[in-house]
Amino acid sequence: MPSRIERFTVTIERLRMNYERLAELMSEKAKLQDLHLQNKKREDHRMASSRFNV
Repeated sequence: MPSRIERFTVTIERLRMNYERLAELMSEKAKLQDLHLQNKKREDHRMASSRFNV
């Protein structure tokens, strides 16, 4: 049976891996939000310019 220290070490390692994964996901989310914003600006611009070309 694993000792308390071994179980604690495994728990800490899992937490570390979860935080690394969380950091990756947050980074990915930020990239997607940035892309979404760029697309929205482009779309807003396209819509505005098409209104004048009626």
